[in-house]
Amino acid sequence: MKIVNLGKDELSWGGVEELEEDPLIERVWYIYYEGSYDGYGDMLILSKDKWYVHSFSHCSCNGPLDDFKLDRGYDTLDEVLTFSSKEYQKDLQPLINAAIEAG
Repeated sequence: MKIVNLGKDELSWGGVEELEEDPLIERVWYIYYEGSYDGYGDMLILSKDKWYVHSFSHCSCNGPLDDFKLDRGYDTLDEVLTFSSKEYQKDLQPLINAAIEAG
């Protein structure tokens, strides 16, 4: 399994180890922005030929992956964009571009 960080901040507050140990997750691309006591970002996940997205945030009381689950899978990356708002498409585009480049 491969996890690719496309941002300058590392995903903190735990959770990465759980992603790495999950046998269903094949690849992960993410962008994370960390502040003093909070952070936010987006993640694109490939699992069993399905694509999943997860928006995360954290504050002093919860971690970025506390509510993570593979709940709505998409068959293609185009489908991910089709079912996302225009604003969210802009956030996801770097992750989708990286996934396309990775093959």
